[in-house]
Amino acid sequence: MDTFKISYPGNGDRLKTLVQLTKSAERQHEVGTAFLPKGCTMPDVGTSRHPRHEVSIILEGKIETTSGGKTVVLEPGDIVSIPEGDEQSTQVIEDTRLIYIFFDK
Repeated sequence: MDTFKISYPGNGDRLKTLVQLTKSAERQHEVGTAFLPKGCTMPDVGTSRHPRHEVSIILEGKIETTSGGKTVVLEPGDIVSIPEGDEQSTQVIEDTRLIYIFFDK
């Protein structure tokens, strides 16, 4: 068993990987945190796609996320699940802290 403390990115970074679990050369799971300052967008320009399924848990703040043709406003206590390969973008409405998990199949 391993244990880890939750900590957040610093020095202007937005994301911080806390745990990486490698299942094989092709499969990797990741748990991390994000601090997204009010007014920023993810990605900085346009949209992005991830090769892994993403689940994010909003701890503080408020964001508006668009993925899979839907737009939702997420607040503390909300969980969003975004399938791998889905185009996505996020507008940060309030300073936001979240935990993200990337799953490989």
